Amino acid sequence: MSDIWIMRIGHRPERDKRVTTHVALSSRALGARGIYVDTYDEVLEQNIRSVAERFGGDYEIKTGVRWQDATRGFKGKVVHLTMYGERVDEALPKIPRDEDIMIIVGAEKVPREVYDRADFNVSVGNQPHSEIAALAIFLDRFTEGKALYSDRHGKLTVVPNERGKTVVENPDRRRMRAASHRRRLQAPGGRPLLHREGRGGGDRLPHRGDRHGPGGRRRLAA
Repeated sequence: MSDIWIMRIGHRPERDKRVTTHVALSSRALGARGIYVDTYDEVLEQNIRSVAERFGGDYEIKTGVRWQDATRGFKGKVVHLTMYGERVDEALPKIPRDEDIMIIVGAEKVPREVYDRADFNVSVGNQPHSEIAALAIFLDRFTEGKALYSDRHGKLTVVPNERGKTVVENPDRRRMRAASHRRRLQAPGGRPLLHREGRGGGDRLPHRGDRHGPGGRRRLAA
């Protein structure tokens, strides 16, 4: 499948920061490649990049981009989510999977020009609800749910389970921390300060992941 981009228009940093953050996080979780936001918002950029850094993937964000500029040179299909568009179940088969798509999500009244520029005006239901819900439903159906549990190779991975909370730290990151920890534990002269393993396990260097259990897995009570 080709890349999916989001264009968020009408963003007001003081009023919409939480909603726009959730638009970005939902699109990232459901397979989008990145998001453009029409109003410059440095804090929003930092927050989304922090999530992408910790949980992986190559999601991008750029604020201060007018929708006209984002769509002008876009070589793909433009999809506008609106309550007044074509039914989502009727529009989906018409939207190509072998071309990039840009999904326009509005925060306030959308200019008429957006409807005219869009290749597809798509409605997700005919009742008032959230743009976050509309985007999530559209992306889940468009991608057939394939992105929901994809491995993003992040520093942290949440492992679904019936009860409790499980967060797994990436092994490469654990090894880097262990090496750093080992260097800090060097005695004068370069001899490592060993930690005695219980139950006859021999000597070994302590590892930060030990407190998380086998494999560095941290289990939190529900």
